Amino acid sequence: MPIKTIEILLVEDSKSDVELIRSILGACRDVLYSIQVASRLQAALEVVATLRIKAVLLDLNLPDSRGLETLLSLRARAPEVAIVILTGQDDQGLAVKALENGAQDYIVKDRMDSFSLSHSIRFGLLRHELNSGPREDIIRTKPATRETHSLPALLKATSDAADFGDCTLTEMESGMMATRFGMAMAAAIRSKGSEKLPGNDDRLKSLARDLANKRASSHDVFEIFDLMINKHVEDTDQANRRTFGRESRGALIKLLGLLLEIYRQPNGQIDQT
Repeated sequence: MPIKTIEILLVEDSKSDVELIRSILGACRDVLYSIQVASRLQAALEVVATLRIKAVLLDLNLPDSRGLETLLSLRARAPEVAIVILTGQDDQGLAVKALENGAQDYIVKDRMDSFSLSHSIRFGLLRHELNSGPREDIIRTKPATRETHSLPALLKATSDAADFGDCTLTEMESGMMATRFGMAMAAAIRSKGSEKLPGNDDRLKSLARDLANKRASSHDVFEIFDLMINKHVEDTDQANRRTFGRESRGALIKLLGLLLEIYRQPNGQIDQT
């Protein structure tokens, strides 16, 4: 299968950081990053206006713009792109504020490697895609908790470390969880939709419990989803991919809601009422 290409814009005025990020992304084996570079906000705005950019790696402090204004200006001109904030060790407070103002993720420069940076970009792309989708996606729990499980609320919660676990699954654990997720999806599609299949809910609940036991983060859930989707694309024909994509999107939202519910319960259990 051809390697996927993702067009990104790197907005960074430090030449050494630009070279570092090029080297890191160049080491990724499962995806090819086509990288455009801009050292100023004005140049970045021109790039997103003329090229088909999927994601932006953004340093908030540039020669012609600083802080949240950098993000707000870019977001206003390019609402269709995912934005990942590049931050220093001392700027994480600002990065969190950026998540509240339209960024999809952030990463600390000193902690970047090919896995974490690529993961952050793909995480940001998926969060942006979900956030841009229909707002009727709601986890159907009892009415008192329905607002908590709306798609916008879930996406906001994924950026709050206090609402999710803080551990990272190993590659083997992620692969096993992705296989289980795929089995749940296959069962759902055979029964013409995950909303109509109680057994699929049971599988997702079991998966959510096991993820919670490992203190899985929201990043882990998105990584599992990404692995599951890529595996299915390899194993199915074009006609069935659209159905699988639609159903799996709903299942991802359910899984996030179930995991969030467990983490917010004092006893760490899914509410059965």
